[in-house]
Amino acid sequence: MRSISKRQFLILVIFISVALMLLLDINLSTSSQRNSVLVKNAELLVSINLTPTPHPLPEQRYNTSSLVTTLWRQLFGKKNGITDPSVIIHNSYKMLENDFFELYIEDEKLIIDPQWWQQESKKVFEYVSQKLDVSLDEKVVVVIVKPIKENCSPRGTTLHELEPIILLYADNTTSKEQILAVLAHELGHVFINKHYKNLSDVALIEGMATWMSGDYWEEWKGIDFDSSVKELVSQKAYFSLFQNFEMEKAFDEKNPACIANRDTLLTEFTSFLDYLINEYGLDKLFLLFEMRQPETVNNQRIVYQPNYREVYGLELNQLEYNWLNHILGTNK
Repeated sequence: MRSISKRQFLILVIFISVALMLLLDINLSTSSQRNSVLVKNAELLVSINLTPTPHPLPEQRYNTSSLVTTLWRQLFGKKNGITDPSVIIHNSYKMLENDFFELYIEDEKLIIDPQWWQQESKKVFEYVSQKLDVSLDEKVVVVIVKPIKENCSPRGTTLHELEPIILLYADNTTSKEQILAVLAHELGHVFINKHYKNLSDVALIEGMATWMSGDYWEEWKGIDFDSSVKELVSQKAYFSLFQNFEMEKAFDEKNPACIANRDTLLTEFTSFLDYLINEYGLDKLFLLFEMRQPETVNNQRIVYQPNYREVYGLELNQLEYNWLNHILGTNK
């Protein structure tokens, strides 16, 4: 074996030492940057006023005079004025039918590729069905109607009549990604209404329908749910789930930002539900869906909230705190 001179040996030692110092500096720099991000995220959480201290959700009490409005809003969310579905179908024409859907079109000028619809609608049904391993016995009627031009206009609506009817609000400027995402979301409502009759909380219903739309929603928005939540927090545009459990911001017709606010809350609740499913499993979530139903006491209608503490041992605000720490990587 060839020997090296003392000078060569010293040069080799110096080279290795320099290399190690550079590597250590890189690691320290990377670690410093990571710690800086964690500190910033922790500061953002403090600014949201989240706390691990339990705060139970309050019961909602209403005068019986407002019963119809209250229950409609609580069970289905605030809807824009909707024509009788039989009238909508009568004024539309049947375009296509497959094993899962009957498709009607209100506007004859609307261009829908029949082959695209037949292929993609089937994929949507199978995808949403597999999310919870559930199915339907009947076909779903889908009617594509003209968009409503209002502050809080819907992009889709599900009507639970003798047979489920989905209204998709779209025209020739509506992207295929949006049509499929909204179809998946509304189909989620169909499955929820059929299999989880006691679920009457708007936030859970809307969040779950969006969770069931999953990949289609993310494809439409161009970002996954968790990354979107991170952006909302960093931009100080995050809405506390605990403070917005009634979803009023999502259905406030007087607010020009209503639709943007709705997307924010849907994204947040979907990411939150995904966290609950991954951490605790679907079975516990289904227990949460078994809600105590509204009742009338002393001429007041009482609407009970989902019992997070009974199911998870933590209140909504505590679960929200843990979820955001998980999303932002600030867990200790």
